[in-house]
Amino acid sequence: QGQTQWHPPSASSAPPPPAPAAQPPSSGLPPGWEEHRDPSGKPYYVNTQTKATQWDRPSAYPSAPAPPSAPPPPAGLPAGWTEERDASGRSYYVNHATRATQWDRPTY
Repeated sequence: QGQTQWHPPSASSAPPPPAPAAQPPSSGLPPGWEEHRDPSGKPYYVNTQTKATQWDRPSAYPSAPAPPSAPPPPAGLPAGWTEERDASGRSYYVNHATRATQWDRPTY
């Protein structure tokens, strides 16, 4: 019986390679910003819309605004109330007229 010979497939019979998948830019820069390099190789950043340049990398995600701060409590307590602290340092309030205690600051 004869010997089997193996022949590599010809270029015309091979399927074409898959097309590269579209990927989002991985620069991590916000839209409209590009990274460039100065003659020494140090990166700097250009905003293509405003033409502004800066050394610091702009964030791709703007920082969240600070949460609004609670208004300060009114100065002083209603008549008859004092603020005390427990053994762990937590504030509580005592009404000496009624002998009531509570964790929440009394309101006027």
